[in-house]
Amino acid sequence: QVIYYNKDLVDKAGLDLEANPPKTWDEFLEVAKTVQALCTKGTYGFDTSDSKWLVKSMLYQNGNDIVKISDDGKITPLFAEDSGIEVAQFWKRMIDEKIMAKSQHDNAENKFLAGKLVFIAATSNRISKWAESVQFNIGAIEMPYFDEPCVALGGSTATIMTADQTKHDASWALLKFLLDTEHQTAYALTTGYLPIRQSSVELDEVKAYMEKSDLYATAIAQLDYATAYTHFGEMGSMDTYLTFALDDIENGTDPKRAFQDAQESLIEDLPK
Repeated sequence: QVIYYNKDLVDKAGLDLEANPPKTWDEFLEVAKTVQALCTKGTYGFDTSDSKWLVKSMLYQNGNDIVKISDDGKITPLFAEDSGIEVAQFWKRMIDEKIMAKSQHDNAENKFLAGKLVFIAATSNRISKWAESVQFNIGAIEMPYFDEPCVALGGSTATIMTADQTKHDASWALLKFLLDTEHQTAYALTTGYLPIRQSSVELDEVKAYMEKSDLYATAIAQLDYATAYTHFGEMGSMDTYLTFALDDIENGTDPKRAFQDAQESLIEDLPK
């Protein structure tokens, strides 16, 4: 995810985030408050279109590994530990201080595009999607952090499942073709997604695109401290439980209770 912002609103507040971006979440909240206070009624300082991915980055930033995988493959959830509860409490703070609206994440992108949201955490593929449609100037900053910078990276998996060696070899050849530096770089530049190979970042066309697009340059800069998120069979269930927990927090549930309930639900789903 990248933190995008409505540059027109920020400029009216007299802030230069290119020269002096907020580094920590506390600093970010103060900036969001400052700009929001100068906006029209109904404009919020911050939201995200994908709460589960934002909170996973926050957990990593606060020293929480979310889950632990033992040598035998057993999954142990960790997000209800103290370091995770601190993140849940910060989420509540954003609601309490009225920087973020309750249960509006599905509509966050629409609000941002309508000029009713100052900052939004959203996927990097919005860089290409918004290029021709937005009626205001967009800026981007690297994601704020708690203890240390970190952004959780996700992605898809491709699995070859066939006993036919000919089909296996053909499938593997296709995957190698799609994922080589040339072709996956073309995909990244077309969609706004990040390249999966370090060699892509060194290509002239990527460097040229970064010079042309400050938004993409910001997304690429985050690769220096990005973390590949741990995937496991019940990850989808965990994401659902985290989403429900955040929604509960936004609507009054105690943060510790919400994360503990989410963790207990995940434990019930895990192999015994």
